[in-house]
Amino acid sequence: MRKYYLAYNGKRVDVPLSREEAILLLFTTRGKVKGLSIQIYQNGRMIKQIPKKPR
Repeated sequence: MRKYYLAYNGKRVDVPLSREEAILLLFTTRGKVKGLSIQIYQNGRMIKQIPKKPR
């Protein structure tokens, strides 16, 4: 099962969100809050970060 977490500057905030909440939050704050992202975890491991980590 996938879990969605809010992250700020690459650090996870320990409040799991539903998929719908995560998408809504990401798109309503897009470009307004620098460093805000959504991290997706499956089986305790991060599988994706939206937007992607800068290189």
